[in-house]
Amino acid sequence: MKKIKGYILLFILVALQGAAIALALKAAIGVAPWDALNQSVSDLSGIKVGTVIIILNGLLVVGQLFMVKKEFGLRHLLQMAVSLLMGSIINFTLYNIYTFEITSYLQSAILFLIAIFFMALIAGAVMALDIITFPVEAFCKELSKKIKPTFVQIRQGLDVFSIIFSLAISLLFKEPFAVREGTILAMLFFAPVMGWAMNLTEEPLRKLGFKHD
Repeated sequence: MKKIKGYILLFILVALQGAAIALALKAAIGVAPWDALNQSVSDLSGIKVGTVIIILNGLLVVGQLFMVKKEFGLRHLLQMAVSLLMGSIINFTLYNIYTFEITSYLQSAILFLIAIFFMALIAGAVMALDIITFPVEAFCKELSKKIKPTFVQIRQGLDVFSIIFSLAISLLFKEPFAVREGTILAMLFFAPVMGWAMNLTEEPLRKLGFKHD
């Protein structure tokens, strides 16, 4: 029963995360670095951004396969289910729900701050739940077991890589810049807020019967 409750909460959190990412994309003042990379690839390829997220997350799952090798199992494969749900929610909300018009920079800034806070908060809760982790965080977590930097440091390093790659796409192929002021704010605050949320929610999730050891 505890495991079922955990899975139900997980998929609710994943759906909310997808809606939060779509809101950040709608704000259009830059998105979190990983999402900026996804948006740039989407602009370059013409593929919907949620679909790009599914594809790139799949590559991170493959990366985990090389790191954990024989320990790779159903828990890792189920990350693809998480990616499929989140990518689908992003596509649906961004292109069908968030159809309202943003008329000022202030509105964009407020929407972005709300979105990035909830993205980090939800990611931390999913990490604390420790059933199926988002592929980005799972990849960084596995890598932190192999090398010296901490999980938060590796996660921020991935953000730096994402920004560089996104900028390269924009400059080389003259695509719109997905990296903007919001991206820099997200790079600085996303990982620390996520780490805080992970520590904050772990014990309450266990007490409420959502987390199984």
